[in-house]
Order: sequence, then structure tokens, then C-alpha cells
Amino acid sequence: PEEAIESIEYFAPAIELVDFALPRESLEKVTGHSFFHAACWMGAGGTTLNPIGAEFPIIHRNEEIVATAEGAASAFDPIPIVLGVAELLERYDERLEGGDWILCGSLTEPVSAESGDRFAIDYGSLGKLEMLIEHSDRS
Repeated sequence: PEEAIESIEYFAPAIELVDFALPRESLEKVTGHSFFHAACWMGAGGTTLNPIGAEFPIIHRNEEIVATAEGAASAFDPIPIVLGVAELLERYDERLEGGDWILCGSLTEPVSAESGDRFAIDYGSLGKLEMLIEHSDRS
């Protein structure tokens, strides 16, 4: 645990975008498009171990609060996550290296988005991420 905590350079807020319109007919298709993940946006971050209070993150969609932290945010402990990732990688003769990122999962319930929606996600001391959802033609 001491090595795990010393290995964390900083924390950063992130938004993961998921596209459930992607093909789901088979495991091959699902793994082919990274399990519906369309994008991830990482914020600048900070160096504090437990960087956000129990009330964060707060998600606004079109200036209305649509999701808040679920209590798990205040109890967030990164050590088991770092150790679990390290153990998994070790099974495949891999290891965490300086500069690696670990996405730790959501601190809120997922929120749906439509083209034209504006989001502002407040992560307390880690800052705020804002984005506009726009339609794009994938062809």
C-alpha cells in the first residue's frame, strides 16, 4: 500500500463518453469498439490524495443538476485500485510505469446526452469540466 500511494503523481477529473448505439450483436463487435467507449476527456488535476468532498462531482446538463456524488466519492480510496491494476498486469508480464493513467470508474450514475446538450461537471478542488455535445457523421 505504501508503494501504491507513493506511485500516484496526481488525480484528475475525467468524463467518459459512451455510445450505446454501437453494435452489440456479439462479444467480438463489443470488444472491437472498446465496450461502447467513444471518448474520454481528462482534466488537469491536482496532487491531493482525497481531492474532492462528498458532495462532488455535481453534473449540470443545460444548467440543471442531473447527478451528484453517491457517497462513494467521499469514501474513495485509490490504493486498492492501484494494487488491483498492478496485480492484473503482473499476470500478463506487464507493469504500471511512470505516466500511466488509471480510470477508476464513475462517482455518479451515468447521464444521458443528446446533441446540443451542454454539460458542466464540478469536481470541487479539482476544477470543472465543460462540454457541448454535437452530432457528427461517423461515415
